[in-house]
Amino acid sequence: MKKTYTTWDGKRGSAAQSHAWGAFGSASYGWGQLTEEQWKAWEAAAKEEKRRRRWPPSRRFTGQNLFTEINYHQAFLGLPPFLHPPERPALGLDPVGPLIISGVGGGFALKLGVPKAPAGHTLVFASPPCPAGRRVCRDCRFIGLLPAPEGGESEVTEMYLRKFGYIPAGSRIFIQTWQQVDGWRAPFPTQTTAIVPGKPATAARRRSRRAPGTAH
Repeated sequence: MKKTYTTWDGKRGSAAQSHAWGAFGSASYGWGQLTEEQWKAWEAAAKEEKRRRRWPPSRRFTGQNLFTEINYHQAFLGLPPFLHPPERPALGLDPVGPLIISGVGGGFALKLGVPKAPAGHTLVFASPPCPAGRRVCRDCRFIGLLPAPEGGESEVTEMYLRKFGYIPAGSRIFIQTWQQVDGWRAPFPTQTTAIVPGKPATAARRRSRRAPGTAH
């Protein structure tokens, strides 16, 4: 049976959901602990950021919104909060990809091309195994931070198996990477996808092979 978790305010969800809720709650709480000077700094930064995003005047974006956004990202990765707004860095200069799936020892290896390691942290999200004909997937889940590259590639096989348990032949996998620097994230994640080599197993074979932690 899949475990469920309960937050301090009674919400029930998975471990991943509980972690995200806790990070957001921590960031929200921190706003009330700032000084007047710090509040004013965040309000000024929010006005500048709203202009940069070219949002309409009717769309509300306050210092509290920006503070919570930045520090939610920090708390999600277990990093300390910013009490003053950090300078906005250049993001997306070193995209990650493509996804390369190859057969290794009767299983499969998932690697991401990394020509140059991005600054800060790169979050990796992945889809469950999808039908090969799937063109779009909106169900990508956080599986960890991008490992240090070796020879221009970062292997994410173990991270993927830890989350989903198996890699069936003939399925399509979507990977999204999202750069984060000082609490700022790129506007959108970078997505790459590939099909696992081999022919899909029949339904009966798929059920028999879904042993947790095993790649096929």
